[in-house]
Amino acid sequence: RYRRAIAAHADFMLGRLDTISSHTPFDGMLGYSLLAAYGATGESRFLAAGRTVLDELMAIPTGQCILNGGLMVAMATAEYHRLTGDAAAEQKTRDILAQLPAYQHADGSFPHWCVCSRDIHYTGWMAMELILIQRALGDPLIEPMLEKMNAFMEGRVGPAHGLLAGEGVE
Repeated sequence: RYRRAIAAHADFMLGRLDTISSHTPFDGMLGYSLLAAYGATGESRFLAAGRTVLDELMAIPTGQCILNGGLMVAMATAEYHRLTGDAAAEQKTRDILAQLPAYQHADGSFPHWCVCSRDIHYTGWMAMELILIQRALGDPLIEPMLEKMNAFMEGRVGPAHGLLAGEGVE
């Protein structure tokens, strides 16, 4: 049942690749989704489409793969490496990760649009991306960043901030 659902959703994307592809680092989510669909189903059409997206992502200069957009690229390259052992995809992932610590604020947050901003939602989203990358390709840079991000998040979620698990949920 799950395999069929994954295949149906991936086929939906395949039928719309021309309209849903932005040809930017943000296509990393698209590439990751197609590659994950291949990983779950073994259906080669998803690997082929994921590889097409990946080829475009690999061509983007690494210096343009920063913050959230960069992590989207890294999600796809890490997943491709996990599935195929591709060394170039592994290196692209590690190069993207190597740029990231310079953007992390001392409090563990990451800026969203404005260099001085400290955004809980953006930092949380990037943490999720790092966790997915870590599952596909361990890298020693990831854990220290996640630890700082966790400390930042813990300082903003809890009783003093009115953000407890289940609060406001009906």
